[in-house]
Amino acid sequence: MVQKPHKVANGWRCLQANLAQSRPATGELPTFRTGPHDIFLLQEPYTVDGSLAGTPMGWRVVHAQGGETAILVSNAALDVVELVKTQNITAAQISDRTLSVAVFSIYFSPSSDRTELVAQLSATLESIKSSCVLIGGDINMRQPLWGLVIRDHRSNEEGVPFVDFIIKHRLNVWNDPNSDLTYETTRAKSWIDITVASEALDFATHTWQVTTRTLSDHNYLEYNLGKMDVAERVPRFSLNKFRLRKVAQKIADINSTLLDQLERSVSPEDLDRFVLALTATIQEVCATYLKLTKLRPKTVPWWNAEFEMLRNKTSALKRRFNRTLDPVVKADKRAIYKICRVKFRRTLSIKRDKSWAEFCREVSSQNEFALPYKICANKVCRPLVIRSIQVDGRPCTSLRESIEQIVKVLFPSDNEVLTESREQQPRRLFQYEIIVAINNKSPRLLVSLFNRCLDMGHFPRPWKK
Repeated sequence: MVQKPHKVANGWRCLQANLAQSRPATGELPTFRTGPHDIFLLQEPYTVDGSLAGTPMGWRVVHAQGGETAILVSNAALDVVELVKTQNITAAQISDRTLSVAVFSIYFSPSSDRTELVAQLSATLESIKSSCVLIGGDINMRQPLWGLVIRDHRSNEEGVPFVDFIIKHRLNVWNDPNSDLTYETTRAKSWIDITVASEALDFATHTWQVTTRTLSDHNYLEYNLGKMDVAERVPRFSLNKFRLRKVAQKIADINSTLLDQLERSVSPEDLDRFVLALTATIQEVCATYLKLTKLRPKTVPWWNAEFEMLRNKTSALKRRFNRTLDPVVKADKRAIYKICRVKFRRTLSIKRDKSWAEFCREVSSQNEFALPYKICANKVCRPLVIRSIQVDGRPCTSLRESIEQIVKVLFPSDNEVLTESREQQPRRLFQYEIIVAINNKSPRLLVSLFNRCLDMGHFPRPWKK
């Protein structure tokens, strides 16, 4: 079924970056100034012995050994299914309650046969058969469709094979030809990083932008599939005794009315409606008299304003050095830039190592056989990413579908499959302490409700969700 264009209520913040195998550029991803991001489409990532390095262990990673591309997902609320991972192409099916997208990260090196790589990408896309596709990467191919004409020894029409690929698969280019350069060094500058997607994602085209001041020789691309963060965070209230007493008193004031409504509930359907009304009432009272806790962004403990200023200074010196035309002045600015960059990297390395040593000392003083032992024994693993499973000649396109197929094969006698409605909203419940406070103030309410459930032999449907 073709996925129609629509605007999702939740959002995925995406960062597309060629890291030029830079360790500092990789290390700043979790704390990048425009973050936090949910999905990272990486090209030329920093690796050690062919394995991805320098990224948080809690992130899910799709990366082939020795590969030039990777997809990282930092948001635990997103489902990830691995589709393809080769030297130059990495793909994963990423989904939540509202959207499912086949995300590709690609890299075509200047020395490779890019026409052949485009053909491989086309064949991969045809085998997946997805109607909602997002492709981002460094293709090292220039074309006026995604970048202004630069007159040098290279042809501006070398991107024709990729244009044919875009037309064949009905994809749209998100790049703005008038944007900042995506690649800029002393030797060359061009628009070679590109983002293309299916029509179903056209609603997010306007969010595409180029971000400068990076620790790589490429500028980064950012876009947002929606307006808000996708994390389905159940609201938690900031509680204290005074606020709990106030909530309990408000429920006690309408206790007699609630008990009358419960007495009039003579059927399971009436009881379900009463439970829904009671839940809504408690939620309304909590929203009125309680404050929600604030979600604080995760960050490293050693990053401070000094590093932020030093990074901005390094990026500014890099821009001045690249934009200078006079050879004599350019050499002076190049020396100043390199001195500042060395200082930034050395300071960052010292501060990070010192923080890590302090953390190890603190943890070891509590239990030396906990985290330090696991790290030394290589027992700290990344979250599992399930590979795509073929069903009737096509790959599974969601985590639920993959798990259901695994269960079906392992337990063939189990025919019952519990499914969840796509329209079902995340549960918005209240904390245990609130229930205790209400029960202490109005003990008859919950006891009468539970007794009515026992008398009818009915478990309210709202509690089953």
